[in-house]
Amino acid sequence: MRWHIGIFGKRKALFLGLAFLAMLCGFMMFHEVQGQVGRQKTEVGGQGAEVGKGLKGIECRLTVMTYNVGTLHGTKLAFGEIVKVIEERGTPDLLLLQEIPNEEMVEGIARSLGLGYHVYAGYRAQGKGYGLAIISSRPLVNVEMHYLKPYGHAALIAEMKQDEERVLVCSVHLERVRYLKKNKDGFQMSWKEALSLLRDEMTGETPRSGAVEELMALLNAHCSERVIVGGDFNTVPFSTAIRKMGKQYEDALWLRMDFLTASYKKVSFPIKPRIDYIFYSGEMRCRSASVIKQGGGDHYPVRAELDLG
Repeated sequence: MRWHIGIFGKRKALFLGLAFLAMLCGFMMFHEVQGQVGRQKTEVGGQGAEVGKGLKGIECRLTVMTYNVGTLHGTKLAFGEIVKVIEERGTPDLLLLQEIPNEEMVEGIARSLGLGYHVYAGYRAQGKGYGLAIISSRPLVNVEMHYLKPYGHAALIAEMKQDEERVLVCSVHLERVRYLKKNKDGFQMSWKEALSLLRDEMTGETPRSGAVEELMALLNAHCSERVIVGGDFNTVPFSTAIRKMGKQYEDALWLRMDFLTASYKKVSFPIKPRIDYIFYSGEMRCRSASVIKQGGGDHYPVRAELDLG
C-alpha cells in the first residue's frame, strides 16, 4: 500500500514518525526496570508508615485520583458505576472530577465514599455545559473558579487544610483538539492526521499550551509550596502544554509502568492517548501512580500516592 504524505512532505513525516518511534522505544527500554523500582519503593514505604502526622510530622501520605466522568455524546454515567470505579483501589483522600453534571451527583459521590468535604462549579464552553469538582477528606477553603481562554474551559482551585499547613489543589479541564472529526464511535484519525496532531501538539503553541500558561500564573499567584493539579489536559505526553507544566511540576506517571498507558479510549487510531494527568510540586514525592483501566465512560482515572512532607 502506498501512503500519500500530502502537505507535510516526506522528510517531515519521516522525521516525526522516527521521533515518535524513538520515544516509544526509549521509554520501553526502561519501562520494566523503572516500574519495578517504583513498586519496591511503595512496599518499603508502606511498612510502619505513620499516616496523618501532618506536614511537620514524620510523614503525611495522600492518595489522589483524577477522573473525567463525561462521555463523547453527553450520556451520563450511572452514579453507582462512578463510585465503583473510584473505589477500585480504595477511596482516595483527594478526588478531582471533570465533566461532572451537577452538584447533587458530587454530594452523592462524596457521601458514598465517606469524604466529608466537596466544592463544585459549573461552566459552559463551546456551547456545552460542564462541571468541575474537588472532593476531599480534609476541609477545603479559599475556593476559586477560573475560566481559561480561548473557549471558556476552566480550573477549580481550593486550599486543602492539612493540620497547620495547606495544600493548593486544582481540578482542570482544557479544550480538546477541535479539528478532529467524531461520530458515534468516537474521534476518527488516520495515520496522516495522527502525525499532524503530533506535530502540532509537540512543536507549536496550541489552545492547551496557552491555557497552561494561564493556569500556571494562577497557581503561582498563591505562592504555595505544595501544589496538586489533576485533570483532563486533552493533549499527549511531551506536548508543548505538558512540557510547560513540567517546568514547575512533576507528572506522577513519569518513568512508571503506565506512563504511556491510554487514559482515553474513544479514538479510532490503534494507539490510544493518555490525556489525563496528576501533577505535583517538587516539595512532594510520588510513591506510586497508575491508570485505572475500569469504567464505562470515555476516560480512565489516574491515581497517585504522594508524600507531602
